[in-house]
Amino acid sequence: MDEKSSDGVALAVVRWSAWAPGLSTPAAWEKWAAGALDPSPHAEKPDVSFVPAMLRRRLSSLSRTVFHVAATCLDGEAPPDAYVYCSRYGEYERSFEILSGLAQHETVSPAAFSHSVHNTSASLFSIAREDPAPYTALAAGAATLESAFLEAWTLLKSGEAGRVLLICHDEPLPPLYKEQETNVTLNCALALLLQPCKTDFDADQLEVSWQGSPVGSPLPLKADDPALQVVRLLINGGEPFKNDTGRLIWQWTKRARAA
Repeated sequence: MDEKSSDGVALAVVRWSAWAPGLSTPAAWEKWAAGALDPSPHAEKPDVSFVPAMLRRRLSSLSRTVFHVAATCLDGEAPPDAYVYCSRYGEYERSFEILSGLAQHETVSPAAFSHSVHNTSASLFSIAREDPAPYTALAAGAATLESAFLEAWTLLKSGEAGRVLLICHDEPLPPLYKEQETNVTLNCALALLLQPCKTDFDADQLEVSWQGSPVGSPLPLKADDPALQVVRLLINGGEPFKNDTGRLIWQWTKRARAA
């Protein structure tokens, strides 16, 4: 497949890293993908011991997952030319605390508010690494990860970047929203170090294609935690998986590196 076809794009995955409760090492992810290990709600938090203590105290649980997967993916690598962060809900846990406080007629802390915005993790990671590379923070509902992949492809295809680090991070909404339809069921984060595809590729490639959902089709079946579905695809390969958002049906496919 070329980098761009009429209905899809493909990028090479140089490295990847992921975190979910109880799943932080390649060996653990291999067991999970084989069905031999489940996420553990009692697992330790992501390791961010490399972050200075003063900054570490400012990190939310969501930001910790971002720092962990991004730093792990970039370990030993040159800094990317750009970053693409994506999250369906972002720092909503902090936003919810602020809204709950307002409902009780409490004042809003400026510090709490400044760390409740959608690009909190992106800005803090840039500060921690003293990295001036540009970043984008995206939210696109059920198609958030797909939109981020397209953003990364655009940066690479346009020549604005030679490598892009894509970080997908999310956590479930508070119990108040338990009836709301969502594809975020687990705290998890995924980092993909991406570059343009080569003809004689020496890295796995991910292709994202799309087509319109048929008019009058049944209610869409959105893929739960698409980031985890991508991890499973990277490890196991095999059949593509689809994410039907109601307007578009997205399909993810893996092409294994050349032997």
